Amino acid sequence: MRIATVLYDASPDPDGAPLLPTVALERDGALYSVAALARAFGPRYAALAEGVDFHHTVVVLGAATLCELDERLKAGERPSAARILPGSFTWLPPCETERAAFFERVVGADGGRADDGRGAVAGGDAVAGEGAVAGEGAVACEGAGRAVGGATLRGAVDGIGGTVASAGAAIGGGGAVERDGGRAGPLFRTGLARAFFGHEATVPLLPEPLDLDVEHGVAVMLADDLWRATEAEAAQAILGYTLRLSWRSGASELQSTAVQLGPVLVTRDEVGTLDGLRMQLRVEGAKVASGAAGGSGLSPAEVIAWISQHVPLRAGDVIGVGSRGSARGVGATVGYGARIDFAAQRLGRLSGRATRGPAMRAWRRASSGGV
Repeated sequence: MRIATVLYDASPDPDGAPLLPTVALERDGALYSVAALARAFGPRYAALAEGVDFHHTVVVLGAATLCELDERLKAGERPSAARILPGSFTWLPPCETERAAFFERVVGADGGRADDGRGAVAGGDAVAGEGAVAGEGAVACEGAGRAVGGATLRGAVDGIGGTVASAGAAIGGGGAVERDGGRAGPLFRTGLARAFFGHEATVPLLPEPLDLDVEHGVAVMLADDLWRATEAEAAQAILGYTLRLSWRSGASELQSTAVQLGPVLVTRDEVGTLDGLRMQLRVEGAKVASGAAGGSGLSPAEVIAWISQHVPLRAGDVIGVGSRGSARGVGATVGYGARIDFAAQRLGRLSGRATRGPAMRAWRRASSGGV
C-alpha cells in the first residue's frame, strides 16, 4: 500500500473552501482520496469518510481498513469522483507533522558512519538540566561529562538539530558510542516534524551564501509505541518506509537545516526488505551516485531498537534509519535552485530544490538603554 498526504481543494465552489491536508492512496501512478473512496464504497468505511487527519486515518485506525480500500483499487474499482487529478494538488510529507517526533541517524563529521566508529561528535554543548531541551546544534548524552541523564528523555525531542548519544560518547572528540561487546552504536539527532517538506518542494534555507549539501536516505514510520525494544519488536513496529532528503547549509555535518519526505509512505509488506533495492541520486538531471541499499552495518530495526533504549518512541514517529551519503560526499556541487532527484526501487522518486530564504529581520526595538 502506498499512502500520500496532499493539499487538495475538493470543494466544487470556485471561490474555494480552505485547503486542507487530504490522505490519499496511490495506485498505478494515480492518487485517490481516502475520504472519497470511503464514501463511494459505502457505510462500512464511515470512519474514514469524514476526511480526518493522517494520524487518525493511518496510525489510530491502523492500516487494515486502508488495505481493504487499496485491494478494491487493485481489483479495478476506481471511482472517478475519488481521483485527485495531476496539477490539482501539492505534495505534503506523508506523516502527521503536528504529532510526530523526528529522529535521524547521524553520519559522522568525517564522512564516516557513526556506527562504524569513525564519526566524531564535534561542536555544540549539551543543555543540562532535568528534561533538558537540546538546542540548535546541541549534543545531549547520558553520563558524558558535560550533560546529565535527563537530557536524553523525550523532553529533548522538542529541540532543533540536537544530537543524542548514549553513555560513553565523547563530545568534541572522535569517539563513537560504545555498547555491549565493544560494538559502536549509532549517534542520532532529533528534529521537528513541523519543519518537514514534501515531494517537489522548494526548500527555503538561510540567505547567507553558505555551502549547500543534501544527504539522501530512507526513513521509517512507526505503527506502535516502543520503549527499550528488542530488534524483533522494532521490526514489527515498522508501518512503512519513505524517501528522505536532509538539506544542510554551512559546514556542519551534524545539523540538518530542513528535511523532505515522500513522495509516499510505502507499507512494510509492499516494500519487503530494503537490502538490494537500487537507489540513485541526480543533480540537475546528471547522475552523481547510485548503488544498492544495505551494507551500512545496522538494519533499520536495529537503529530503531537502539534509539528506543534512550528515548520513548510513539506511534507515528519518523526515524531516518540510514544514509546513502550526500551530494558533497561524492564530489557533486549543489547550488541554490538546482533540482535534486532521489529515486529508489519500490519507494518512488523524491525531488526538491533549495532557495535562499528571506533576509533576517531586525527584531529588537531601538532603546536608549537598559535591558
